[in-house]
Amino acid sequence: MKILLALAVALSVSVALSSAACSFKKLTLNVKTRSAVCMNNGEVHAIGDEWKGPSCEKCSCSNNGMQCCSTSRRPQNFDKEECKMIFNKESCSYKVVRKDDPSQECKVTSYVLG
Repeated sequence: MKILLALAVALSVSVALSSAACSFKKLTLNVKTRSAVCMNNGEVHAIGDEWKGPSCEKCSCSNNGMQCCSTSRRPQNFDKEECKMIFNKESCSYKVVRKDDPSQECKVTSYVLG
């Protein structure tokens, strides 16, 4: 019974995290081609396209519209007065460092997607 309860809690947390880390946009009509497309930051994407967004999110265009989901874990619990987050676009990851000495990393106790 404890295992079922643990699985239920884990599933509810993962569903909440995954829905919070995604965004959705409706399709746009391309007036030149008279076809439905996805528009992202001025770029046109055809239905079926997949790409990586500027903040490392994974995006796709389907008949339902454009969906972009974060692929990086964002630090949640850390000393926000003493420390700050730095995002590395190449590794698509966050680092938490001391504000007064960025060479020293800070302790992070939890993360969220997005």
